[in-house]
Amino acid sequence: MEKVTRDQVIYSFTRNCSPVMTIEAGEILVVETLDACNGMFQNKPADVYFSPPETERANPATGPIAIKGTKPGDVLAIHILDIELENFGFYSIRPDMGIITDGVQKSLARVVEIEEKKVHFTENIVYPVRPMVGVIGVAPREESIPTFFPGAHGGNMDNNLVRKGATVYLPVQVKGGLLAIGDVHASMGDGETTAGGIDISATVTVRVDVRGQNFALKRPFIETENLWVTTGYSREFYEATRMVVEDMAVFLKERLDITLHEALMLISGHGDVRICQAANCPVGITLRLEMPKL
Repeated sequence: MEKVTRDQVIYSFTRNCSPVMTIEAGEILVVETLDACNGMFQNKPADVYFSPPETERANPATGPIAIKGTKPGDVLAIHILDIELENFGFYSIRPDMGIITDGVQKSLARVVEIEEKKVHFTENIVYPVRPMVGVIGVAPREESIPTFFPGAHGGNMDNNLVRKGATVYLPVQVKGGLLAIGDVHASMGDGETTAGGIDISATVTVRVDVRGQNFALKRPFIETENLWVTTGYSREFYEATRMVVEDMAVFLKERLDITLHEALMLISGHGDVRICQAANCPVGITLRLEMPKL
């Protein structure tokens, strides 16, 4: 078992970054992550006005980690074994991002305590945590992509199904893959309507396997115990929806040995398109299509 500490982070997924570690396929990896604002808040409950980091310095991701022998065309299978949260996280609201910003004059963070797997929003409002990983990705083939953004490489998908027990499949685009993980949330509502959930530092334990080139993949794919999940992203809702439907149709056609028409019928009758993030911010819209396993 190898461990990567949270002081080894990147702010862009890029082929030009040297790996901090190389592991064997099938190895278990412990990844310490830093919260989306680089740990700027003290570990005590409080409401704090703050200056958010620029996009280029937001959402640090720990890594990159190379997987020995991995080459373009392969697929990484990242099994999320555990997500351990630190004791304090924060909500945030900003005047420049979010669905409703009327009356928001300055960026405000509420630092909250996480105790016994519960979020203490106020003395009277307490609810269970729902840990998830917001950023998980590999290096793209060509241009560098800031960790703030999603893409075919993964990145900032803000997908609530990237949680303990899930497997995230990522298409490898450069030698070694160059995996990085960050932006954990103690809880995040679908939509992430203020452009933030409960951002928190954490420790993520994963096992990384490699699928060969017979496992074709254009974009990230997620598998849970009961679901197959495709992912999409765009500035336009229709385009993001088209991505998740097309990818699922191709998957079902091959998996179930059915026609494309049959796959599209199954999706419309049995699948659910859900919003991951739509917070009126530069990320655009990220979607997932959840298909119960057949």
